[in-house]
Amino acid sequence: MADIPQPPQESPEQQAARQLFLFKKQVFMQAVLQAMIGGMKSFEGCDEKQFDYLVKSLQTTAPTVMDMTPIDYMVKNGGYVTIIMSHEFAQAFWGDGEKKDTPQGVMYKVGQPTKQWDGYYPMPAWQYNLMQLSITPDKFRYLHPFLKPLPQKQEWK
Repeated sequence: MADIPQPPQESPEQQAARQLFLFKKQVFMQAVLQAMIGGMKSFEGCDEKQFDYLVKSLQTTAPTVMDMTPIDYMVKNGGYVTIIMSHEFAQAFWGDGEKKDTPQGVMYKVGQPTKQWDGYYPMPAWQYNLMQLSITPDKFRYLHPFLKPLPQKQEWK
């Protein structure tokens, strides 16, 4: 009887790369679902047919492109950027934030207070965070703290 071949062992670098990819994929999927629950129905440069494809892609586990799911492909090849950098995503994901009137004008809660800052800024939370997201080198680590537990039954379409 012939020996059954064993899969090749992953190097520590390959394991780290795989874990990073899985982290990015999970953050991306959850962020998009959260934005859909928040009301995102499309985004700039995306028509209704493409948006329906994105929704179906979030539910697809079967590989379709080069042995990857559509979401795997977006995460590996940068296709996620168009979505997470859109105004539509940011508005649905972050919203405006809590509003307060001050002598300086309307301020919005955009972050957690610190000793030096009360967490308020003179623009809606979605604009502030989209601005911050645009300059951060690791977009997934920026999005991660904003993720909320998703409901068991998603009513996002």
